[in-house]
Amino acid sequence: MTLDKQCSALGLGVIETYQAKITIGTGTFVDYVTDKRIKPSKETPIFSYPSAIKGKWNIEGSMSGAGSMLKWFKESYIKNKLKQLTF
Repeated sequence: MTLDKQCSALGLGVIETYQAKITIGTGTFVDYVTDKRIKPSKETPIFSYPSAIKGKWNIEGSMSGAGSMLKWFKESYIKNKLKQLTF
């Protein structure tokens, strides 16, 4: 288990219930602060981790390949649109 996303939430000050943050890189990770632990889901990749803040939990959901999708969009769509612009 790696906790780099939870550490970044702490560093960003995402420590209060109902606060959230999104990290997009190779995958997309959504971290959400709550007062209660949730049970792991068999259908979706959502997990609970104890927070560094006493009495809080970080709920994390992830999606693989988001960074690849953004790269494809940039290379397929944005580059073509920029070529069409005249200055």
